[in-house]
Amino acid sequence: MVAVPAIAQNVDLIDQGLFQTGENAFKFVKENFTKEKYGGQIYKVLKVIKNDRNPASLVPKQFITEHMLETLSGLNREIAEKNTCMAGLETLLKQRDAEIGNLKETITQKDLHISHLEGTGMEKDIEILIAVAEEAAGERIVMGVCDDNNYKTIVAAALAHGHLVDARTAMDVNLAKQLNILISDVGLPLNRVLMDPTTAALGYGVEYGYSAMERLRLAALQGDGMTQQPMLVTPGEEAWRMKEAKVGADVPAAWGDWKERAVTWETLTAVTLLHSGADIVALRHPESVSRVKDVVSKLWKKGE
Repeated sequence: MVAVPAIAQNVDLIDQGLFQTGENAFKFVKENFTKEKYGGQIYKVLKVIKNDRNPASLVPKQFITEHMLETLSGLNREIAEKNTCMAGLETLLKQRDAEIGNLKETITQKDLHISHLEGTGMEKDIEILIAVAEEAAGERIVMGVCDDNNYKTIVAAALAHGHLVDARTAMDVNLAKQLNILISDVGLPLNRVLMDPTTAALGYGVEYGYSAMERLRLAALQGDGMTQQPMLVTPGEEAWRMKEAKVGADVPAAWGDWKERAVTWETLTAVTLLHSGADIVALRHPESVSRVKDVVSKLWKKGE
């Protein structure tokens, strides 16, 4: 990649259809820069083109083969991508600092239970997650999302700083068990693992999530030690992605008030999953939280 700066300097000349070169460069391009000999010649060509010790002359554009133009364009895209990556890195560092600042403020409120869940599982999210784990050492926060691709990194951070993990799989009993086994094999005690079997929203496949959670609970009751962990699900995330919850305009009048419909969609999704054995439901709207708390309190009262 040492030749990239030279390529960048010559792109404007290519666009004009000419290179300022010497006679030797003209001859070199004409005789050597062919499709058959393309290979690694491009750097040599550029080196010769940059040689201004020869008398200046013109190399017509037809001698700059299509392959060379494509390569130059590709290398300049690489430069642009690297610049974009650098900008992204700066944004990531700012995001990490902001999240750590928020975490410090939250930790002071000792009556709160803290979780830190990154939705995408991408590398940038993992970097933030590790920084958060370090900052919250000893607070026993729930780290995630932990899956079969990133579990080693997240579990290592949890082990090092005294946290728990949220183990997410795709609505499948065997996958949930397998991930718990993998996490256990790395060394994290199962009493520091929350199962996240995933779910769907009301009307969009919640019955599949319900069925998987139900079978996990039945397996646990039959003595399967790899299915006896608490279950955490995210009905808030799922419900608010659906049209019925997030769209207020250009919908049938029979759908009713937008806010009431959206809150009801989230609440019903959460309550359904509680009935299937969920221990923790992650919600978004404060009114949904209030309604779900009310349902839970009534379920626990005798005679009602």
